[in-house]
This record gives sequence, structure tokens and C-alpha cells, in this order.
Amino acid sequence: MRVGLINDGTYPYRAGVAATWTHRLVRGLPEHAFPFKNLGDALNLRNHFWSQTADPTTLSFETYTEDVVATFERFGSNVVVVGHGMGGLLALKAAERMPISGLVLLSAELPRELRPPARPHELREVPEVYGRALVGWETLPERLLRDERDLTLADVLRIQHLLGQKPHESGAARRQMLSGIAVDKRGLIETPRLVIGAGLDRTVAMSDSERLAEWLDAGYEPFAAHSHYGLLLGENSFQQVAEAIRGFLEVNRL
Repeated sequence: MRVGLINDGTYPYRAGVAATWTHRLVRGLPEHAFPFKNLGDALNLRNHFWSQTADPTTLSFETYTEDVVATFERFGSNVVVVGHGMGGLLALKAAERMPISGLVLLSAELPRELRPPARPHELREVPEVYGRALVGWETLPERLLRDERDLTLADVLRIQHLLGQKPHESGAARRQMLSGIAVDKRGLIETPRLVIGAGLDRTVAMSDSERLAEWLDAGYEPFAAHSHYGLLLGENSFQQVAEAIRGFLEVNRL
């Protein structure tokens, strides 16, 4: 079974610490094949993980979605899609347009149907191109360690490196996400699906992940001692998430 990851990292196109969380998940599931969908490299975002061939101000949630759909169309329907954060919402949008064999959402951003209306100031605060400061990661590692209690210092430094020193993310895509992206879930009725939530998540509350699981009528796995990035990057916690995904694949014979 192929397992397609939707993330904003660089693996396998560039080696190094930015690729570590994806590499760990892959190593945790050695019996499965992994075609990769890495938004930064596939879209060639300017200033996005050393790629400078596209202007991020011209990108949007729709362009991300088109890229996800185009990538997984190459692999056919025999693929399990794993999406983290905004990647989870992109997975839901892609599943509207193409059949998939399974879906795993890790602290996924909520669709419009579950998201409260965005306040005007929240949208105004998002610049055309944003970076780690907007998501609370432009601060001292020691402070992040207090907030992200499942991470080690090495984890924190790795995530800061992953997020980059310069802003490179599409502000338009984020504003669209905050405003609400409508999702048609009817195509997932026969698709095995799992939602994983993180109790220390400052980005997507664990209660929101549970609401998403209920809305999708999906299985739900809460990890109360994990943070948003700790689900995948924490050197002391990523294996638990890999085991949960493995169990989902085995139960559903994927």
C-alpha cells in the first residue's frame, strides 16, 4: 500500500534536519511505500526551503489543492493520504476530486463547516508572505520548550530550521483557510479514515480534532501529551503516532 504524505517539509528532495520528522514516520512504517507530496518543493515557492522559482504572493489555497490533486492522480486510487495541519485540510479537498483508499488526519485544520467565523483583525494580521513569527515560533528555544513540553531542545531547533528564517509562506492561502474552506465529505463515506489529536497543540485544539472526527464519522486517536509538531517530530513521541497509523492500516487491510 502506498502512503502519501501532505506536508510542508522538504523530504525526500533535500536531506538534513528539515526532513527529519517525515523521515522518522517513514522509518516507523517500513512495510509501506511512500510517494511524497511536499508543498514547498512541488510548488517551488520562492524562499521556501531553498527553492526560488515562484512568487508566494501569487499562490493560494486553490493552487495548493491543484498541486495535491495532480500529484496523487499519478498514483491512482490505491493510496492512503496522511495530512498534517493545513495538509489535512488539503487532503480533504483533494479527496473531493479523486478516490483514495484511506485518510489519516493529524491535528488537521478545520473545514468551514466546523470553523467559527474569522474575525476581521485575524485576517488583517496575515501578511502577503509570512513566516514562523506568525505561528509563534520566532522566540527563544527555552520559551518554546516550556510551551511544547513533549519536545527536546534538539526538536525545537529542528522545527525552527524547518520553518525557515525568512518569511516564505502564502498569506493568501492562510487567510482563505481562516475564512473557511468548505469540504464535501460525501466521497469519503466508504473510505477508512482516522483523525489524530494532540493535547498540547496550540494550533489545533484536541477538542477540535475530536469534533472533526465526529463530523467525518472517523476513528479518533487522542495523544494528550503531544504538541502539534510533537506528533511527528518529537524524538520521544513520534513512534507512538507511527504505531497508531500502522494499526489503522492493518485493521483496514490497507
